[in-house]
Amino acid sequence: MVEITHILHEVVWSFLSDVTREFKAEPNMCPLSRFIIAFAITDDKGTFLPIRQIPVHYTKIQWCFRASACWEIQLRRKNFDDSCFDTYKAIVKPFLIDSEQTPFATMRENIKHFTSVVMRQPGLPRFTWDVNYEVISIDGNPLGWKTIVSSWQECLAMLQSSVDKVFRGCQYDHILDFIDSKLMPDSPDKWFRDSRTNSKVGYSFITDPTNGLQVYRNVLLRHLLHDPSLFAVVNGRVYAKAGRVWEWFGELQDLVNLLWYITSITCPGSARGTEWQHLYYANHPSHQKNFHCLNGMPGIEFIYGKMESQKGHTKAVLRTPAFQISRLLILTFTTVYYAAAHIGLYVRMPKEYADNYLFQMFVRYGKPMLSENYSAFMGTITRTSLGLSLKLRDFRQLDKALLTQKCNLEFDNPEDRELEGDVLHDMHGHTKVVAQHHYGLTATNATKFVPPDVVVSSQRIALAWQWAIGFIHPHFRKKVASSLTSTPTSSPFTREAFEQVVGPLIERVQGVIVNAVDKSTQQIISTVRSVGTSGVHQILRAMSGRSSVPRYPAPPVFVHPNLLQNVVGRLYPEVKHPKWLSVAQAESVASVLENEHVFSVLPTGGGKSLQFFAAPILFPDRLFVTILPLVSLTQDMLRRLEMMPYNGLVWPSTDGNPHESSLIIVPAHEAGTKRFFDYLNLPAILDRLERIFIDEIHHLITDKSFRECFRRLAYLTPLGKKFSFLSATLPPMDMPEILHMLEINEPSLVREIRHYTGRLNHVYSHKRVDGDDLVDEVESYVRSLQVLQQDERGIIYCHNIQMELRPIAERLSFPTYFAGMSDGDKKAAMGDWIDGRTRWIVATTAFGEGIDQPHVRYVVSINPFGLTTKKQEDGRAGRDGERSWCHTIWTMLPEVWKGKEDREGTALLNAYYTTSRCLRFIEEPFDGFSHSCAALSADLCQNCVSFRDKYPTWYQGPSTTRPDIPLALPPANITYDSMDIDRVPLTVELAAAPIREKFLESNAELELLKRILDRIQELGCVKFQDFYQNIRVRKMPPTWSSSYCYLCWVPFRPPCMHRTALPNQRIVESDCPYNGTCARIIPTFISHIWMHGERVDVVAKELGVDRWRTWREFLDWLSVPMDNMTELPNPFKFVNAYYRNCVAI
Repeated sequence: MVEITHILHEVVWSFLSDVTREFKAEPNMCPLSRFIIAFAITDDKGTFLPIRQIPVHYTKIQWCFRASACWEIQLRRKNFDDSCFDTYKAIVKPFLIDSEQTPFATMRENIKHFTSVVMRQPGLPRFTWDVNYEVISIDGNPLGWKTIVSSWQECLAMLQSSVDKVFRGCQYDHILDFIDSKLMPDSPDKWFRDSRTNSKVGYSFITDPTNGLQVYRNVLLRHLLHDPSLFAVVNGRVYAKAGRVWEWFGELQDLVNLLWYITSITCPGSARGTEWQHLYYANHPSHQKNFHCLNGMPGIEFIYGKMESQKGHTKAVLRTPAFQISRLLILTFTTVYYAAAHIGLYVRMPKEYADNYLFQMFVRYGKPMLSENYSAFMGTITRTSLGLSLKLRDFRQLDKALLTQKCNLEFDNPEDRELEGDVLHDMHGHTKVVAQHHYGLTATNATKFVPPDVVVSSQRIALAWQWAIGFIHPHFRKKVASSLTSTPTSSPFTREAFEQVVGPLIERVQGVIVNAVDKSTQQIISTVRSVGTSGVHQILRAMSGRSSVPRYPAPPVFVHPNLLQNVVGRLYPEVKHPKWLSVAQAESVASVLENEHVFSVLPTGGGKSLQFFAAPILFPDRLFVTILPLVSLTQDMLRRLEMMPYNGLVWPSTDGNPHESSLIIVPAHEAGTKRFFDYLNLPAILDRLERIFIDEIHHLITDKSFRECFRRLAYLTPLGKKFSFLSATLPPMDMPEILHMLEINEPSLVREIRHYTGRLNHVYSHKRVDGDDLVDEVESYVRSLQVLQQDERGIIYCHNIQMELRPIAERLSFPTYFAGMSDGDKKAAMGDWIDGRTRWIVATTAFGEGIDQPHVRYVVSINPFGLTTKKQEDGRAGRDGERSWCHTIWTMLPEVWKGKEDREGTALLNAYYTTSRCLRFIEEPFDGFSHSCAALSADLCQNCVSFRDKYPTWYQGPSTTRPDIPLALPPANITYDSMDIDRVPLTVELAAAPIREKFLESNAELELLKRILDRIQELGCVKFQDFYQNIRVRKMPPTWSSSYCYLCWVPFRPPCMHRTALPNQRIVESDCPYNGTCARIIPTFISHIWMHGERVDVVAKELGVDRWRTWREFLDWLSVPMDNMTELPNPFKFVNAYYRNCVAI
């Protein structure tokens, strides 16, 4: 590498310093000049394209020259007493100045000419109006002015709803009334007082004691601390329900997002993303506040620093949000942020994060919102509200186009018009040249200070804009209307109207305030800009429904210093110097000691299984159960279990004693059976049982529609034991559904441990081929790979046995593994592959998950169903940490069904195939965040390789870090009202008690149903009439039909014990236990009851429902789905209620 660098430097430096005679005689002989000419030629006839931009590579060459010059200085500095400056003057300077005829000077001159041409090129703007100025087209996409304004009004209504959610029943109308009284334009004696000379940390007009807001600061905090859904008081101490509190922070983030969006649209002159970063509403040790109250109107001071390096100073720009949003901003900063800063301490939020709520305007889960956060949310909300995704840069341009055309500011004096134009462009951060080039508008150059008349003009423009979009202060609307002599044809804000409203008041206060602003401008030059990291939650994905992704964070798990040595030393004594594979692995193993449910999401090969193998080491006298979703995993687990230093078995087993085992491995289809439940419910076993692990928990989501055994796992929840959920591909948004399926209803008892699940040693690639060429392409790809070494393996995953697996295996002469094979054949195939008798295998997804083979070097996926499937398949590769290849061959884009639940990640796989960005970005839903290959120092995917080769010098600069700031302490001397302690689930066992009670009640009802059916069998067939023909064809409710026979409706579960169908077979009537007495016994019996109207009345009264008026209405009621596994379907409730009230027992 050093030699290559040296050679490249010699080439560049010789080109720069050793010029030819021809070049000195004729500058056009320079290759750089010829390149720029060739760049613009389109054909052999010398036709030139319109010049729109400077060639990207051309502008980078000058930096290449400078870098080479720096390298030359380093090489030659020893000849000049190690002085870099002397070396520069003697060796480098003659070739890096514009005065001499050098390649560098020629290139610089070309750039100047090229730039001049580019700036003078004619062209059409991106934003164009129709002839009536009512519809604006953005790159050809029309948006109606009324549609735009209406969407903004709807967002204001949504903001009000978000405020209500955050306040959770706390009354705040009196606070808003007080704020409104302080913002009345005609009451200057009541205006908020705001000092710009007060530099005390924490000062703002909100904390100024003369303004009267201090009395409202802890109103919301006190209310939330008394909210039993968020906090519990036990023995005088306050305990936070962490899951519920973090849900409240999610609601707060919804509020902050909408606050920012409406602030940005009502402040004319939309700011850049970097200007929105780190705005402060109170003085901070490193930054004075940006949120002021001038002339009774709150405003935000933005610092525009784009030209700082050239002009030597930054520029302050004042933007004024609408009254409707200003009042809510003040309310939020006064009460909500104060509550967030203190409540965050109760859930172990880092103090520097919680402290941000006491200073910064827009905070994202304790971290300052960054430019990319603003831009992403802008794109999301404009897509949902306008139907067109506009990121921050596009929205700024739209804002400028709307403002200049829809406000129609009128000025009596041409000098006024010029000043307003200056202010207008300053608020957008544009010069006149830029404005003319992009919008065809006129402007004047901006200055660095904010003089008094500019403050007036800024506020005047704000009022005119807010009038146009319907966000004007009600007082201004009334005042202006009364001052008009005729109906306005455009915006009514003329100079006279504005001065009538606020003009006489400005002279009284503007001098002191604005002069203080001018003095502080120079102090802000060295403002500290901090950069936050990725947040705990994603920004809103849509503006409908619950927008924040639920997460289950908790304080870090304590990991004992001796834990690793104790666990690994006992399990794997051959490992001499063990290390945790990740922080998440260490905390997930230690979480076995915690008294809560745990989600552990670690990458494949990240050591998830160490949790349940280590558990008996940590608790030698306790029992642990591990549930496996796939039968194919049991053989590998049995092999590993035999090497453990304690007793264990795979259920059901005849080789070991379950009562003497410390770890039981059980397939999912056995875990929900009555036999296994009865075993765990034995008093001696239940007392020993400590925790239940469910491996590959994502299968409960992806496979629930066709694997009933997953739903029956909810029968284990009433045992009152802790669960650990393990996965490598469980997205955050699926965790609540898993808790719902298992009927775990208290999120405060749930912990989430999540590590980035991407594999840095994976090389991702994919290729599309025609279906007829699929087998040929697979063969060609496999043959092109390096021959596998003795310990290396390869897997080809297929998803169609007849069309893919068999032809590929036959062509390559590789063994196969799929569910349809006999157990003996599958065991032999797996054994041959693990032992190395064959190094490749062609398999379906039945092979792989949980298979611990470290040296899988290649994984080839053929037409995977979705990205979830592909990610699991890729997870087999490279567990030894060596570079491994994950290649996908596909024949068509996966079809995404609109409105259908996409559990397989079909839409993500579609994006994976079509994106030109880093392929790792598509995995973002699995972790809640994503990073590119280069950012992770990972092996590059095919897209990153292509980007590297196309743009070899593309980069972004570094950022600074945020200084640590002391945090305010929790509120002292707070009294708490009495709380209902019975509502506080302090342990997993207590939280499971209501579920266990419901489960026992459900079992009792099923026992009664069994007795009813047995009695019918004793008495003989029941009579029925024609109504039976209607009820017998009625479809079973989808959420319970898989638990009951679709013919006779008798449950499969105990105590009824209807036999289940064998694999690949359907239930027939002869399988039904009561078929000999009465075919389809339950629907038949219900039809018999329905024919006796007076008895139906009694049953309806018993069930607490209105009498069914028609049989169709009755059938609809019978088909209502269950909410959970402990609830009985309505047909059983109907039969039991009839038996209790109408049959003499």
